[in-house]
Amino acid sequence: MPPKATHLVPGKWPEQLETALFHAMLNHRVAGVHKHMNMAMVYMQLVRLEPSLTVKDIWDHLATMYDLDELDELEDGSWVAALEAMGKKAPKFT
Repeated sequence: MPPKATHLVPGKWPEQLETALFHAMLNHRVAGVHKHMNMAMVYMQLVRLEPSLTVKDIWDHLATMYDLDELDELEDGSWVAALEAMGKKAPKFT
């Protein structure tokens, strides 16, 4: 049986689901190298509240609030900033 069509509109989620999303994201950052694994964990928590929810629904909703590509860059580049803060140069990969 195909999944039910969701009735959620990105950017206009019910308060309970919105709150659950932010609680789930406290422990599971959906940016950087492990974003897809962490999204699976977020999804598993939220689907209990909204069975018709899909991972795409979550990504679409987050995209209404954040520049997800920029967050990925910040998360993936955080080790470079840490090295520079210690006065060391990050290696150049070409």
